[in-house]
Amino acid sequence: MMDGSITRKVTSMLSNQLATWKWKLQLSLLERKLATINNDYFLLQWELLFITNEVMKWKEMIAFLESQLFCTTQNFVAQETHDRETFQSLVDDYNKQLSENNLIISVLKSRPQLSSFPIYLSDEVCSHLKFVIAELNSLIIVFFISLVFLWVSIEV
Repeated sequence: MMDGSITRKVTSMLSNQLATWKWKLQLSLLERKLATINNDYFLLQWELLFITNEVMKWKEMIAFLESQLFCTTQNFVAQETHDRETFQSLVDDYNKQLSENNLIISVLKSRPQLSSFPIYLSDEVCSHLKFVIAELNSLIIVFFISLVFLWVSIEV
């Protein structure tokens, strides 16, 4: 009779201890998953900020190019050699920026999904990231077209 009571107590204590360990293990796994999700979210936010900065650079380059195009069309007596040097520096800037952006975009597009957990905030940041990459691609095309117009205006 004593043995049965001791066995029940020990079994009860072991069962409670196992439940506590299991709960602590699940809690630590959950905390690690949350840390991973947080880390992924901040990484995505940083990438979005970086790409947005690249978009702003392209917008500034396009604005400068448009001002150059306007000046070239307004000043028909402009120095041709100066225009050609300015144009060549613009082409060099374009090529440098384009190669940097192509590398950045290829890295971002080929990067695997950071987290396997479907989280709304990460999805929202990813959609913003895709939108900004698309905007960056369109700005590159607009810049190239503006560059061609500037080249034509210098040559004519």
